[in-house]
Amino acid sequence: INWADILKKDFYYLNAENYRKYTGFSSFAGVYIHDEPNASKYPQLGEMVQGYYDFFQGAGEPLVNLLPTYANHIEQLGARDYEDYIRKYIEKVPTSYVMYDHYPFRVRNDGTEVFNSDYLFNASVVATLCKEYGKEMRTFVQACNVDAVTAEFTVEMLWMQIHTCLAYGSRAIVYYYYWGDELGKHDGLMNWYGK
Repeated sequence: INWADILKKDFYYLNAENYRKYTGFSSFAGVYIHDEPNASKYPQLGEMVQGYYDFFQGAGEPLVNLLPTYANHIEQLGARDYEDYIRKYIEKVPTSYVMYDHYPFRVRNDGTEVFNSDYLFNASVVATLCKEYGKEMRTFVQACNVDAVTAEFTVEMLWMQIHTCLAYGSRAIVYYYYWGDELGKHDGLMNWYGK
């Protein structure tokens, strides 16, 4: 499903029978609604989130993940700057949290390993606005190489991100990837076979 093309408040009713099968399980955490939306979609996204609350009546929650600071302001963010992007989300989309990803460990084409210098700035902007608006901060952390290279991703890299996110007030940590992919291109904390 391409959630970006179906941001409609009544979407859940179109597949109500299947959704209701899952809500009875204690493991039902919610529905992942959108990944890295442009701010221009916030009004429709806000309606879809409200539609989630209306349909699911307290079962799980709608999950939305926002872009990091290294996204292009005009094309990807759809906002004048990153603070504007986060503030507009908080004001237009009725979730109790702000969740974002930022994968700081990268490898350039020449093989040079780099740490994204915006990482702490990203956490600071989200933490500050969450505190201002009374929202919970949630964070994706990088748990594997995200570039098409073979550089080693270490447990210390993961710990640094987790401790940083917690220090900034994150209340939830989501791992990208927890599981590796079936093609073996990316291993996360666990590979595709659970090892």
